[in-house]
Amino acid sequence: MNLIRALQTHDKGESRQRQRRVVMCGDGANDCGALKAAAVGIALSDCEASISAPFTSRQQNITCVSNVLREGRSSLSTAIGSFKYMVLYSFVQFFTVLLLYYIGNTLTDPEYLVVDLFIVAPLSITYAMSRPWKHLEHSGPPLRLLTPSNLASVLTHLTLSIGAQIIVFIFVQKQPWWTPFQPSEDRLDSAGSYETTALFYFSCFQYVFVCMVLAKGPPFREKVYGNVCFAINVLIVLAMVLGFVLFTPAFFVNWAQLLPLHAPDDVDFPRYSFTVAIVVMAVLYLIVAWGVEKLIDFVALRNSKYAPMRRSSIIL
Repeated sequence: MNLIRALQTHDKGESRQRQRRVVMCGDGANDCGALKAAAVGIALSDCEASISAPFTSRQQNITCVSNVLREGRSSLSTAIGSFKYMVLYSFVQFFTVLLLYYIGNTLTDPEYLVVDLFIVAPLSITYAMSRPWKHLEHSGPPLRLLTPSNLASVLTHLTLSIGAQIIVFIFVQKQPWWTPFQPSEDRLDSAGSYETTALFYFSCFQYVFVCMVLAKGPPFREKVYGNVCFAINVLIVLAMVLGFVLFTPAFFVNWAQLLPLHAPDDVDFPRYSFTVAIVVMAVLYLIVAWGVEKLIDFVALRNSKYAPMRRSSIIL
């Protein structure tokens, strides 16, 4: 046990990221103290003494170490991705409401319900169902949330989302059929407006696409399409969003207090020209967001500060 503590002792001249992390494997009999003291303790026996170890292997060899490391790195990568998605989702919705406050309007209760219950909740749940990648890489994921790569990712996507919403907000006001919203004098009004409808449609795509961009695969998680539940969920949500954007059913229009984004006398394609433009802008947003995220990952990998972890892990 003293050896484990000595190996894991933080040196004043050594950064915390390079601090040694010891994995201890034993039978749990006369080494239970070492199993507790190690960063990861694995008992290679199922006897009563092995209860002191956080992990127990049914196979009495150290092949389980690879599984523990892969599961841990996958969990850490998933936790960081989920946190980033929740932060971006909150700020995207916050800025949507902020833009609508500017004209004295806000999202309706059904619109909040659709976003939270039918889009964000299923995506955030199935996002975490990804399994670890089958290969164990030398380096691990960031051990902290506030790393340069994570901050750059969140701030960049936040800037892209805000800029895209401002473009949609201005774009709808330039249409010939647009009429200004007349708010109540004494309170914010949740009645439908052209700005509310356009931003609601576009932000629904943003919630889906941000989750898709952050759903990374190897080297820590399996490939995105390997998470079948998440892949099916994305397809279902995208089909739902496309359905009520391009072919809005009458009951949904009345329930969510949406306004038609076209002139009353428009027919055929002019009737759908603005909603098609929203879909095109959403696809462009996805391409830019995906490219930016890949660039951030490339720069982070090239200038990685976590490569020294290769020499800072010890298995006993």
